[in-house]
Amino acid sequence: MRKAIFVMTLTAILSAPVAASDFGHTAKDRAQINDAFNGMADMCAHDFGFTRIPPKPDSLLVDKMQAYLLLATSADYEIGRWAEIASEAHAMERAKKDDALAERLADALIAAEKDPDSYDRAEALWMQTFKAPVETVVRACGSATADSFIGANYLTGTGSADRYDVELRKMFADSVKDVAEKESAKK
Repeated sequence: MRKAIFVMTLTAILSAPVAASDFGHTAKDRAQINDAFNGMADMCAHDFGFTRIPPKPDSLLVDKMQAYLLLATSADYEIGRWAEIASEAHAMERAKKDDALAERLADALIAAEKDPDSYDRAEALWMQTFKAPVETVVRACGSATADSFIGANYLTGTGSADRYDVELRKMFADSVKDVAEKESAKK
């Protein structure tokens, strides 16, 4: 939810006919962005092993954000970069609504069930399709650590989605079994 608020807030601000210096000067705007950064940092640390910088008081971070934007060469550029990072961090949420992605996952399951000789290729397709949005989120977390403001105040280090490989392979095998059972029940 925090990520969605962040993306919506930055999108609305970027599309509004407002001077860049007007952005973030309301306590509400800065508080929403701070909440979004905190949520993203928590997710990146918990799910992908990045290092969460110990949270600082919201009032301190909101003031630091205002100072950062006031001193930026281009506040619009900084805001745009933050919006891109937030959008990429939202990739898994978008993937849940992607019918084409769901169809590719189903294709892999059906192929593995129909032809056991194609199991390895089907599993590779499943893994690649399933992990693409996850890897996008990991890249977004990495971009956040590289951002001078986010990296100094919310998140640092490196992370990966490698820990999901075993879980995804098991999920694939279990799903192939489920498809096979449903097919045999139809006969």
